[in-house]
Amino acid sequence: KDNALEESSQPGSSDKPVLLYAHGWQRGAYKNPAPESFITSQEVYGEERDVAEPWLQAGYRVLCFMWVPFADESDLATAEQKIWTAGKDQVQRWRNRDGNFQDVRGATGIGQ
Repeated sequence: KDNALEESSQPGSSDKPVLLYAHGWQRGAYKNPAPESFITSQEVYGEERDVAEPWLQAGYRVLCFMWVPFADESDLATAEQKIWTAGKDQVQRWRNRDGNFQDVRGATGIGQ
């Protein structure tokens, strides 16, 4: 890998600690047009609040790994398996906004 390129594409200063947020299983998420974010919903919580702000003020880089289309499965085991099993010969599927599944070949997972 070209480390200079990799480091230059990272948000913020590399000497800061990192908080990485990754959402969980998202059954039925294709029905929600609003993407996951750090801003709370006025309708649900009674106010909009950036819940990442305290971490940012404490000096952290706050990152969010969005895998909603891949996590949108009818059961947890199927969604979780995508994290650990992947590779050039395997097919991963994701759900589009219409609720239909699309196949992706060659996605790399954590287990690789």
